[in-house]
Amino acid sequence: MSKLAKIALVLVILLAAIPAMTISEDGYRNSIISGADRLVATQNSDGGWPWVIPGASTTNTLGVTALGVLEAYRMTGDSDYMTSMDNAYAYAASKAPVYTGTQETTKGVDSCPDFVFFVKLSKLTHDSKYATLAKQRYDYKRDSVYGSATAWAEHIRDARIGQGYSNGIIPWDIDKCVKAAIALDEYYPGQGYDNDAEDMAQVIYDAMYPTSGDPIFDAENRTEWWYTLGLSGAVNAFSVTDVGNDKVNDLINKLISCQRIDGSFIWSGEYADEGDVQSTAYAVMELVKIDEIGRAIDGADWLIRSQSENGGWIYLGDEYAEVNGEATYAIALVMSNAVW
Repeated sequence: MSKLAKIALVLVILLAAIPAMTISEDGYRNSIISGADRLVATQNSDGGWPWVIPGASTTNTLGVTALGVLEAYRMTGDSDYMTSMDNAYAYAASKAPVYTGTQETTKGVDSCPDFVFFVKLSKLTHDSKYATLAKQRYDYKRDSVYGSATAWAEHIRDARIGQGYSNGIIPWDIDKCVKAAIALDEYYPGQGYDNDAEDMAQVIYDAMYPTSGDPIFDAENRTEWWYTLGLSGAVNAFSVTDVGNDKVNDLINKLISCQRIDGSFIWSGEYADEGDVQSTAYAVMELVKIDEIGRAIDGADWLIRSQSENGGWIYLGDEYAEVNGEATYAIALVMSNAVW
């Protein structure tokens, strides 16, 4: 091979390793609006969203989906987005859960992202009614259903293990409740919600770093199912509490190692040859919080490039309202924190 040919080959290799150029601020704005418009368009008449689009409303994905609409409203002030969120609130208010012991016998809206969404909505609108509903449902679930924040987190852990999910979905799921406790503590300071967050984070820590036996979620094993989601959940839980501070940097490095050259994040080491929309969305959320904004932009850029013309995302062959909300929310977080 000639010297010129060798130089050309090196240039090709180098160019192939360079991620696509960062999408413009207008590109971000258009993506967020398109995502939120898709969420509004796929919201059912009862105010809820389906699991797979189209479909009947589900009670356990309302808040996590609506967060995408909330960020678009924050950015634009569009009244259609406020109407959508008020319809979601009405749906939640009409769906009070009923429990027999720890068994939910009447499905209701009381998942942890619901509490985060309603607290954020109260902060944004200066209307306390949304946070009031979040507090009522959270307190009931903690005190009357499980008896403590620790028991609540342990129930999540054990339920997932019972489904065969001894992996990343456990810290990811429990961290949703850590986020809820932190949100409530910010809105209702001095009422012990910060202690709830600590207790729940401790359950994650014990699942990952037991004093004896094998970990339930092993951060050293990249082939664990939902590996990247698990890392994202643990990074957040240990970053916002005093639990696991000695593990945070290592987990951040592991999370970063899951990012592909195109900006996306893998689902697990078993599927390292492709990016995963949901894993990327949650990784981006955490990267923003820990000031890894360059990597967060790369991930958000990939999400935007993966967005369908209708504003949603195809995930595992279908379109999920929850994933649309998560991706829109992640992109919005990057836009609000980036320097353009």
